[in-house]
Amino acid sequence: MADLSTDVLQNISSSLQLISFGSSAMSKWPINIQLLTSLFSIDLYDVQFSQLPEDAFSVFSANLTFLNFYNTCLTKLPSSINSCRGISTMTFQGNKNMSANAITESITEGFPLLTSISFQENGLITLPSIFSKSTKIGRISVTNEPLEYLREDTFPPHLSSFLHYLPISGTKLNRIPSVLSNLDSLTGISIIQSQILEIQDGDLSRLFNLGVLFLGYNPLVRISDNAFLNNKQLSYITLDHTRLTTIPKALMHAQSLQNVDMTSCPVECSCASLGWMKSWKDTPSFYGSCHNLNGTSLNSYIQKDVPSCP
Repeated sequence: MADLSTDVLQNISSSLQLISFGSSAMSKWPINIQLLTSLFSIDLYDVQFSQLPEDAFSVFSANLTFLNFYNTCLTKLPSSINSCRGISTMTFQGNKNMSANAITESITEGFPLLTSISFQENGLITLPSIFSKSTKIGRISVTNEPLEYLREDTFPPHLSSFLHYLPISGTKLNRIPSVLSNLDSLTGISIIQSQILEIQDGDLSRLFNLGVLFLGYNPLVRISDNAFLNNKQLSYITLDHTRLTTIPKALMHAQSLQNVDMTSCPVECSCASLGWMKSWKDTPSFYGSCHNLNGTSLNSYIQKDVPSCP
């Protein structure tokens, strides 16, 4: 599809509320889309042009609620996006030419009604800082972005009481970004299939409501002893497919902990490495096996052998 038919648009202009369009053959933004003044949802995909007219979204400012960009060659967003104060849902997927800085510089006013946003395979090395007014945000999803860091202004303190779970996967993050501590409403964090090497004291210290933590498929080698000192609600943690060779002592500080997944971790079971667990009352259930004991389960070793350690 190289363009949108004006005749067709005129016939449906008063009733059409959703449109999904685009193709590699489309050479420019279709000006006649402005006939569709009732649109509240726009999906744009596969276009090869790099920019939209600055007034591209002006006519939709009263109604636009859903705005999604898929596999475009856009390098920025038009300034008229800032007039669309009712946007609640956005998707950025496969837009390889649009950097986080470009998104930040394009969205200057923020979206006070934004509830959901997802980023997937855009080549972003950080996230845009566009959330300062999004106090109703309930979902932020990041998938297969080569994130290396998050800026300290990405999320303002106490951003939203509706944001409870943050899924991040397929990044280059090598530590838990400190700015996540501003999201104090979080009860769950998932940073999997990334490059997390270490959990340090303070990385999670302000996330008092954290109940579940997923860190599987990271090259994790160390967790500081006081990493979970303030996470009294933490009940479930996955450390599967990491490089941890022992059960971290930090887990003992998580007073509500019930389940720990260490499947496919090269854990060495011995009194030298795990004897400290004798002093741990009400140990949680562990999933995984002893790397050095022919697959003996961690639970079995903890229950049967640790009590006999000197």
